[in-house]
Amino acid sequence: MFQEIKSWQGIKRVVHADVLRCFDTVRHKLVLDLLSEQIDDPFFLDLVHRFLTTPIETANGTDFTNTEVGIVQGAVLSPALMNIIIHPLDLFATELCKRGGTYYGRYCDDISIGTKGNNDAAAH
Repeated sequence: MFQEIKSWQGIKRVVHADVLRCFDTVRHKLVLDLLSEQIDDPFFLDLVHRFLTTPIETANGTDFTNTEVGIVQGAVLSPALMNIIIHPLDLFATELCKRGGTYYGRYCDDISIGTKGNNDAAAH
């Protein structure tokens, strides 16, 4: 994302946001509901559900299982699921950028918004 931000022209303010504990707090039902809006394959949806609810062995050997919230960070599927969840924000930000004077960049749950305005109100 840093390379993208370097290419923004005339930026006066940048707001950076990192969604706190994003992977840890995502509700599984939200993920499955968003997927089922576009995918009508019960076997695939079941596979994602199994991925989300698979027990995890921690470093000290104890099993951790949460059947309602959280996406394992570092797993192959995790970035794709996070992109599905944050996609509505991408759509909103893209529309905002079309008005001009605003740039938007995102990598997973790290978001940067740049504005050409030289005041805090424009950035917020």
